[in-house]
Amino acid sequence: MTSIIKQLEEKKDSLNIEFYKPVNEEIVDRFEKEYITLPTEYLDFIRKSDGLGATEVFDGMIYSLKDTKDVLESSIKMHTSDLDKGLLHVGCFWEDSLFVDQNNSVYMSFQGIGKPVCLNMSFKEFLQNCIDRDFELFWDENIQIIEEV
Repeated sequence: MTSIIKQLEEKKDSLNIEFYKPVNEEIVDRFEKEYITLPTEYLDFIRKSDGLGATEVFDGMIYSLKDTKDVLESSIKMHTSDLDKGLLHVGCFWEDSLFVDQNNSVYMSFQGIGKPVCLNMSFKEFLQNCIDRDFELFWDENIQIIEEV
């Protein structure tokens, strides 16, 4: 994950990327005791930057652990928790919701309202694709095609 962070830092100015201080390990421990063990690649990321904001991609972001917790608690209150499916909602890009499962597989939900669709890549691979394509919508067409079937 260190190389991913380094590459993101190199594009920081051109993509208006904002990094945050690393997550506090006590917060990680509390979260995992209360909810679920965090996917390793997401955990590795937030240990280096507790979230990421990329304003050039329509306020694209990887949530801080606090924001992930807030989204999770909100969905639990509405009885629509994606944790039941093993998915943790960890961000959004271009209005699409970003999920990661316990195997680090990435899922996207088209405009945040569609059923989460597996992109057949890990969280780290997803970030690398974002870097390589300047956060363009490389996943969007795949989500729409799968959901139409």
